Amino acid sequence: MSHFKKALDLLECQRIAYGDMLQLGMEQKSCIANDDVSGLDAAFRGMHHAMVEIELRQAEMPELSEGQRGDRAFLDSRASVRQMIMRVEEIRKLNERALEMLLDRTKRDLGKLGQGRRATKGYKNVRVRESRFLDSLR
Repeated sequence: MSHFKKALDLLECQRIAYGDMLQLGMEQKSCIANDDVSGLDAAFRGMHHAMVEIELRQAEMPELSEGQRGDRAFLDSRASVRQMIMRVEEIRKLNERALEMLLDRTKRDLGKLGQGRRATKGYKNVRVRESRFLDSLR
């Protein structure tokens, strides 16, 4: 296989892996919205696997001549990969914002829980004396 054909094939493999990352990013978005931690973890593992695939393909990428790098097919393939990367980056930023909002909400909820706990402790320290019943005959 020629270096040029191999480079095109590797770019296509990378585009597919970035497409997988985009799909996993959308799954992560759904998991964040549904508070599905196990699904989020599984999507993260899949994302990591896709990143490893991309790095492996990049390491296999052959050196191309100036003319080959300027070839229309190569430029189109690179543009396709670049477009997929930009879509993955968009979904990553959306997920990051959603997680930050979820973290802020969780911190507020924990703060409220701490306030309730302190109030409960305050009530427990109040000493209550035994009741005295008085009848009117004494």
